[in-house]
Amino acid sequence: MPNRLIHIGAVLGTLIAAGCDAPWHHEMRQQTSLSSAHSPREPAAGALPTDGEPRMDRTAGEALRNPLGPDAAVRGRWLYGVYCTPCHGISGTGDGPVPGHFSLGTKAPPADLTSDKVQQHSDGWMYGTIVNGTALMAPYRYELSPRDRWAIVTFVRQMRSGGR
Repeated sequence: MPNRLIHIGAVLGTLIAAGCDAPWHHEMRQQTSLSSAHSPREPAAGALPTDGEPRMDRTAGEALRNPLGPDAAVRGRWLYGVYCTPCHGISGTGDGPVPGHFSLGTKAPPADLTSDKVQQHSDGWMYGTIVNGTALMAPYRYELSPRDRWAIVTFVRQMRSGGR
């Protein structure tokens, strides 16, 4: 009888121990995570960048010039396909492949990158938009290097001229 009680106690102890952690799973696959369109939190106020790139906005970007030549459009096309196509679409007209899915949960369609409204701005303005995003677009300052941002700008300019 005591042997049987030990076995029953061991089984009950195992079951209780297995059930204790049930509501507190700490596995990475079950944690919430940010989508690829979200960036880490903003730096502290007054912090200086360590990568040598000053913080900027679209207006300040107007003065910047694209340091890359037309050959950068090849890489820009690939990057555009990864980062921009889901919202702006392959043609750049704002008809991304995910119907009804617009950036940051809005119902407004993404900008038509081939329109006069966008194309009238300088390359630096487009670069600044990629860096900081807009009210309808997430920023890509952490996901894309400066060279990759300029490559996308180069490709977007060629989209307008038909050089796809």
